[in-house]
Amino acid sequence: SINFEYYLYDTKLDYTDNEKDLGVQVIPSLKWNAQHKKLLNKASQKIGLLRRNCSFNRNTNQRKILFLAVIRSQFEHCSQIWRPVHKTNIDKFEAMQKRAIKWVFSEDFCSYTKSEYHLK
Repeated sequence: SINFEYYLYDTKLDYTDNEKDLGVQVIPSLKWNAQHKKLLNKASQKIGLLRRNCSFNRNTNQRKILFLAVIRSQFEHCSQIWRPVHKTNIDKFEAMQKRAIKWVFSEDFCSYTKSEYHLK
C-alpha cells in the first residue's frame, strides 16, 4: 500500500491504521466488523447490568425506556455510517435486541417466532 506523508504546518503527521471519530472506529478498508463487535459486546454488558440492577422493576414501560436509553441508543449512534449490511451481522444485532426485548417484557425464557418478535 502507498502511504502519503501529510504535514500540518511544518510538523509531519504520523500514519495510523485506524481512527476513532465520534465513537466510530474507522479503518482504511472501511470494514465495520470491529465496530460491530465493540457495539455487540457493549450492548451485552449493558443488558447484563440492567438485568442485575433493575430486576426489582417489573414495569414494562420503565423497562422499555431503559432499553431505549441504554441499549438502543448505542445501536443508533452514527448507524448511517457503520450499519450492518451482511446477513450474519444483521442477525447478531437482531439477536441482541431480542434478548433485550425479552428482558423488557419479563419473558426471559420464552421463544418468539419472527412474526411475534416484530409485533412486540
